[in-house]
This record gives sequence, C-alpha cells and structure tokens, in this order.
Amino acid sequence: MNTPPEAPERAATGPRIQKVLAGAGLGSRRQLEQAIANGEVLVDGQAAKPGDRLAAGNAVSSAG
Repeated sequence: MNTPPEAPERAATGPRIQKVLAGAGLGSRRQLEQAIANGEVLVDGQAAKPGDRLAAGNAVSSAG
C-alpha cells in the first residue's frame, strides 16, 4: 500500500507566500497569486496553494 508523501510544513502564522515574493521584487501580489493558483510556485518541491504561509527554512521555487 502506497502512502502519499507528507506535505511540507507550512506555517500557520508566518507571512503569506505572495507577500514574501512580492517583497523580493518578483511581481505584484496579484500576479503572484495567479501564478500560485496556476501551480507555478513550489514550496519544498510541492505546488503552493493560494493563502499558504511560509515557515523558516521553506524552499520556494518556480515550476517554470
């Protein structure tokens, strides 16, 4: 029986991913929200979801 891989730890109180990426100059929050919804942003190798928050040590990358 295969078990699905565990989801990366996501912070409940950390900053929202789109705010962090916008602060890094990678686009506007709205543009980044769309990229996240399209599955173009990964957190620890898994697709981010709108509203995800980051924890210290999370690796963020682009799927494209």
